[in-house]
Amino acid sequence: MKTIEFSSEFDQKVLQYLRRNYSKIFSKGWNYNNSTLAVFVHEEYVLRTSSNQTITIIFEPTGIGGKSRITIISSGGGQGLFGFDWGSQNAAENTLVKRIKEITASNY
Repeated sequence: MKTIEFSSEFDQKVLQYLRRNYSKIFSKGWNYNNSTLAVFVHEEYVLRTSSNQTITIIFEPTGIGGKSRITIISSGGGQGLFGFDWGSQNAAENTLVKRIKEITASNY
């Protein structure tokens, strides 16, 4: 599980990216107090483990200092008796964290 916080000025760009790229299975957003809370569930096939894994993303305003937060949870990428994921779940989380940092960089 990974968490990343960023300025809420980038909320619409981040939400647009998540809707476009991470809503394969489920996407739902709720608006309240000029903020958005959203949940995305994405599934992808991972070649290194020959299995499907899911990535669940929770988008929420922190309510503190104009910040928003994304929590990324990857699961189901393991195979075999012991469920080894060979790093695929961590890699999926890191890929999204890197992309969100690119989107929320002030020079984007």
